[in-house]
Amino acid sequence: MPHISFSNYNKIPLYLIGFFPLCLLIGTFASEVLILIIILFFLSEIIRYKKFDIFKKNWFYFLIIIWLYLIFNLFISSNFDLSFSRAVFFIRFPILILSINYFIKKIEYAYDIIFKLWALTMSIIIFDLYFQYIFGYNILGIESPWLTRLSSFMGDELKIAHLLIGFMMPIFAFYFNGKKNKLLFFLIIIYFVILLLINERSNAIKGSFIIFFFLLFFKQNNIKHKFIGFITFIIILISVITFNKDTNQRFFYELNIMRSNDSTFKSFITKSNYWPHYATGLALYKKNKLFGTGLKTFRVECKAVTFNSHPNPKYASLYGCTTHPHQLHIELLSEIGLVGYLLFMSFFAYLIYKSIHVYRRSNDLILLSSVLFLISQVIPLLPSGSFFTSFSATIFWINMSIIILRINKNE
Repeated sequence: MPHISFSNYNKIPLYLIGFFPLCLLIGTFASEVLILIIILFFLSEIIRYKKFDIFKKNWFYFLIIIWLYLIFNLFISSNFDLSFSRAVFFIRFPILILSINYFIKKIEYAYDIIFKLWALTMSIIIFDLYFQYIFGYNILGIESPWLTRLSSFMGDELKIAHLLIGFMMPIFAFYFNGKKNKLLFFLIIIYFVILLLINERSNAIKGSFIIFFFLLFFKQNNIKHKFIGFITFIIILISVITFNKDTNQRFFYELNIMRSNDSTFKSFITKSNYWPHYATGLALYKKNKLFGTGLKTFRVECKAVTFNSHPNPKYASLYGCTTHPHQLHIELLSEIGLVGYLLFMSFFAYLIYKSIHVYRRSNDLILLSSVLFLISQVIPLLPSGSFFTSFSATIFWINMSIIILRINKNE
């Protein structure tokens, strides 16, 4: 049996962290197993070396308070069985953050292994997306269930853009942190074009937001280079939306229909396909403003919501009932109430404030990329996946891990 050196053994958790994009691509079970393995590695070391001080972190205490609130919320949930797993096992994410921070700091902030694996996986996905765009199927012969959108290896699940915006900018930031490099600009263009062609409208907007502010605050670029960069991206945006009929349908025609006859912002929102979900979530929030109806209960509680005041009550009732309200703020308000909402938003606001303060002094592009992802996820009104599902939550809390790690390093 080959001998495994101590240094190689220490790198195993880094390889495991590097497998996150691949496991998310494979499916929920694979990513959950990976989280469990990383946490077991972490806990075994903490117990073995008695490093219990690692739990004495202010941010960790805050997340424990959030978790305890979710446990409390579980016992007043309208459906205990549905809420149980999401409430109880939320604890895995605070421990995952501790685990990632511990293993990266253990080898003097070693990122090489992690970002090389992330970059390899995401490069294959981007190549595959271009392949699927050109031929109608990906390199494995998988077709998208919606012909106007791309799905790559995820098949029937139309959420590949969420995976891209969660990992691509931290990868770029790692390889070009503190460097002025034309290759960075070229690679971001390749990424930006496919992000638009995927045709996930909300994620394309969020991804564009991240790219825009990343380039804006990239201090190595002078005003001239920033101006050229923004003009280039605007030209690409207009060109793709104008000349690609599928993207034009999603970004122009559908939005134009929503603003016809009445151009007010309120009318625009209420004509959206997502408005019935939003309206249902807000109706559930009004039923229990303080504590909500309970995690994962939207899918059953929505059946009891009626819209007598809606111009088309049957339409609103029929299409307002789904697995979640498709909007982060409304999901938090309807399922865990105003108390839970304020707990989460206070934590996010503190980290955003802290990140901006630290970035102004450190010019840490890795920190910037992840905090921009966090901000993009909390933009009001834009549709989103369920915050508490394994796929979305894993991507979110990995970026949260990066934020906390980089804040600690720079302080």
